[in-house]
Amino acid sequence: MTVHAPSGRNPSPHWWQRPALVAVLAALLIVVVAFLPALWQMVRGVAAADLHAARAAPWEADVTAGGAVRALGLRIPGSTLHDAQTLWGEQLFVAVMVPRAGPPSLEATVENARPGGIQGRVLLTANPSAADLRRWMQHPAKDELVGPTTRRITLDAGSLAEAMRSPINAIGFIPATQLEDDVVRQRFGAPDEILDGTEGIRHWLYPSRGLALMLDPHGRELLQFVPPAQFAARLRQPLVLALKAGGQAPAASSPQ
Repeated sequence: MTVHAPSGRNPSPHWWQRPALVAVLAALLIVVVAFLPALWQMVRGVAAADLHAARAAPWEADVTAGGAVRALGLRIPGSTLHDAQTLWGEQLFVAVMVPRAGPPSLEATVENARPGGIQGRVLLTANPSAADLRRWMQHPAKDELVGPTTRRITLDAGSLAEAMRSPINAIGFIPATQLEDDVVRQRFGAPDEILDGTEGIRHWLYPSRGLALMLDPHGRELLQFVPPAQFAARLRQPLVLALKAGGQAPAASSPQ
């Protein structure tokens, strides 16, 4: 066995045996501790902002200086289905709805949302290209009849990933509890126009807010938001035509 003679060098001291290094680390620790409260407030503020966006009550909707409408934590134009998934996660269900009469549409729903503590159903429509819609419909994960005249096509994984990039162009909300007229006036103010439908249904229109509100004394209310510049073409005109024909209004239509 070979025995090595000591080299004569002293072993390097551990870091805690170096006074200068210990002093630097202590100073850094003091700085970090001093900034922890501010850092915590920043993190908590971001989390609170995200939480508020995800739970913004319907009457907190507003319109930006550029004419976009912000409602239920989303913005149109500007938000995509991916943004909605960020808010509601796996609760968001996306499918292509195919009516017997009319073009197919890409829609998303959240059955048990609670924006602003108000329980209800969120309804979103998106605006992909017609070519993408046709392509996604060719290889469905599921194709089922959900009404006398409507099919629902569930997308496969690849198509769904593409669909999540689609821009949202209408936001709807159906409250779980009925809204009385005085509550609506308190929350949204007086409407610019009221249109009477059948069976006591009334449509309160707020074009400057991009909001059409259907009040049904025998059922659930429906709130629909679109950008104010599109309000007449996508909400009021289809509503007036439907009422003249003796029916009820369709959901917000996609721009042509």
